Amino acid sequence: MTTGNEFGDILSEHYKAYLQTTRSLAAPVRGTTIEWYGQDSWKVTRRLTLNYGARFTWSQPWQVLHNAFLTFDPKVYDPTRIGDFTNGILLASKGQIGNGGFGAPHPAIQPRLGFAWDVFGKGKSVLRGGFGTYVHRQDSNQVNNIANSPPQAFTSNPSQQFTSLGQIENTDPFGVLGNLSLAVSDVHDSSTPQVYQWSLTWSQSIGFQTVVETSYVGNTTRHLGRSWDINAVPLGAMWLPGTQTLGADTNAQDFRPFNQWGSISLIDHSLTSNYNSLQVTARRNAAKGLTLLGAYTWSKALGTAATPFQDQFDSKRNYGLQAWDRAHNFSLSFIYDLPSPSKRHFSGNWLAKGVLDTWRFSAIAHYTSGPPLSVTTTGISCVNAPGEANPTSLGLCSSTNFIGDGRTWYGSNALAVLPVVSSNPRSGASSAGVNEHWLDPASITLPPIGQFGTFEQPTYRSPGSNKWDMTLFKEFPIREKLRLQFRLAAFDVFNRAQLLAPQTTAQFFWNLPLGATSLTQGSASLANPESFGVISNKYGHREVEFAIKLIF
Repeated sequence: MTTGNEFGDILSEHYKAYLQTTRSLAAPVRGTTIEWYGQDSWKVTRRLTLNYGARFTWSQPWQVLHNAFLTFDPKVYDPTRIGDFTNGILLASKGQIGNGGFGAPHPAIQPRLGFAWDVFGKGKSVLRGGFGTYVHRQDSNQVNNIANSPPQAFTSNPSQQFTSLGQIENTDPFGVLGNLSLAVSDVHDSSTPQVYQWSLTWSQSIGFQTVVETSYVGNTTRHLGRSWDINAVPLGAMWLPGTQTLGADTNAQDFRPFNQWGSISLIDHSLTSNYNSLQVTARRNAAKGLTLLGAYTWSKALGTAATPFQDQFDSKRNYGLQAWDRAHNFSLSFIYDLPSPSKRHFSGNWLAKGVLDTWRFSAIAHYTSGPPLSVTTTGISCVNAPGEANPTSLGLCSSTNFIGDGRTWYGSNALAVLPVVSSNPRSGASSAGVNEHWLDPASITLPPIGQFGTFEQPTYRSPGSNKWDMTLFKEFPIREKLRLQFRLAAFDVFNRAQLLAPQTTAQFFWNLPLGATSLTQGSASLANPESFGVISNKYGHREVEFAIKLIF
């Protein structure tokens, strides 16, 4: 029961949740990095120049001062010591582990190589390329937070609801197993996040004071930081042996491998990503009053560095387009010195010269693809067939047999139920605006119980964006170093609405046939077809501003 207002709930002693925490432990973190580098440039011939070098980096593990570091080791966990807040824990304060967050990495050598080649010796066709490797160390904040895990600091969040202060007062915050979680790092992981970058560019002068450059630019990253739950409920653990049916105990905590603890978030370096792109740039230097720059990028960013993970048990299933991927990106900018009509029509007229001459017009246009989308599932409701009277069949939809999440589908709450994407959701939809379907509801369904949905979903994206900003400006000289500038600027000058991303969360009914004897006999239907895939709103509007600047 609630009043609908948090402050009102407190006054009337209706508490939805209760959290208790100890004082945070002051645990400063210190790290040492030793770096040196060497580089050189060699003009091999009149047309070929090489640049080469290397950087050497030796980063020591983050040290948590005051011997406050700890970790969890499954080998020392004892299932008979339930209630012991050191169960499975190794402490630096007892000399059981060192005081570093990760293993000690070896010195990293990061070579760099680049070249520039005037292909025909005329300065109009140039080939450039380069390769380099780069390393960086893990964020110290994650290691710092480890010091505030049990048994050095506690945060308890009992799952039951409370109806009075007295009930909270008499509650043992550690009386329910699993409400204490750990954050630890892999002390045996000595990997260092590393990036490999490369590029190859052809620059060509095409006349008219214009240079066109075409480039292949890419990188790949290894050993990125990852935090994942090593105490997740294994797949199938909650099913009755030999079946795909939940047992009487539907509390996931009881099935964790180390069930004294809740989640155990382990930080390691096991993620990867890569980026590949074609980049074309056209640049016109100032000529006849016009300076122009146009750039187009066609790219793809892939990796396992997705959050949240779709699969805690197999990170390869998380491989796909990254949230920041934009397939197409085009921008155009220019500055144009408008003609000065006073010279032709009002020669010698100082007023006409001041009002009509030396105006400049500039514009910036930007077009980009939308971010990638993926369909997820938040809720599944079990539905008996109309007219069902058999008590056994009706009981299949009870809370003891059916839970609308991964526990029913996979015998674990650690894996969300992903829908089956039967076709590209964009191919059956033709949205033109707000309150219309950007994604086709008929393109998705649920997998059978015990089977996975579509991890590698087809590529489909949110609406892209496009925008033009324009400025008209002129400067009036006052003295040698003093100028007055008048500026008229319009942002989003064409007033084009930018559509928000569509709603991609699907809710399903799991429909049982008449006389059903097993949940596996059910079939799925979409519960929210009227809202799934629909764009709910748009944003953006034209803005115009006048400005006067005094430049000195």
